[in-house]
Amino acid sequence: MQAALTAATGGKLMLPEATIFCKELSIPPDTDIEGVSEDKSILKLPAASNTFVLASAGYITNSATVDLGGRYSNFYVDGNKSNQTIAKPAFILRTYRSHCLGVTVASSKGKGLLLTALSANSTAISNNMAENYFDNRCVFALNDEEGWYGEDGGAIQLADWLIEDCVFYGNGGSTKFNCYAERSAGAKYLNNQTYDG
Repeated sequence: MQAALTAATGGKLMLPEATIFCKELSIPPDTDIEGVSEDKSILKLPAASNTFVLASAGYITNSATVDLGGRYSNFYVDGNKSNQTIAKPAFILRTYRSHCLGVTVASSKGKGLLLTALSANSTAISNNMAENYFDNRCVFALNDEEGWYGEDGGAIQLADWLIEDCVFYGNGGSTKFNCYAERSAGAKYLNNQTYDG
């Protein structure tokens, strides 16, 4: 799976109709990922992995500059939380101009989707991470922590994000939120459905 992603750098990776067990996938900058549909193209964390399913390359390599994002559409990220012991986000983006459409992020032991201005070793980015969009019925569900979390970490770079026409349910239990952002300068949260969280 990683070889396919790397080969698609700057273009598009088409996911098949399948459940693919994978972990720590590095998403190259400016690379699209498109599935058949949310219920047919599934990226699932293997048992006892205790890590993330996929993340922006710059997050993994601890780069101080943020990646240009891609278009991520029509697939399901399954954190397989019943078979993990450590809370980690399932899907991690450290990008500007990413666009998620019709993506489901569910069943993470930690956060569902983490949009972060920090890297894996907490390096803060030096450029702005604006214009990350989540819409067209993205679903964030049944994650043990927040379904969607915007982490600025004091970088003062998280801005101008949009969450529209998405669904949140069953995230966070009694101590967390379905959706939470540390910074919301220029942000828009529109026409979303929220249940049980």
